[in-house]
Amino acid sequence: MSELEETGCEMAVYQLTLLAASIEAMKLELDHIKTDSRQDAVLMGFSEPRNRIGFDEYYTASSRYESSYRN
Repeated sequence: MSELEETGCEMAVYQLTLLAASIEAMKLELDHIKTDSRQDAVLMGFSEPRNRIGFDEYYTASSRYESSYRN
């Protein structure tokens, strides 16, 4: 990043870095599942992904509409 700043660049997007990190994390988790040795310490709880994706906000907003009620 410092080299980019020297050229006047103020922002860089590391999509391949993020993709590679995501793939590696998925491979590790699949290995844990395959060997039944899951490492829950590195996993988010169920509510964290829901919050990051925005499900809770969606459910709050949709609750204002009669057609969104669930049985």
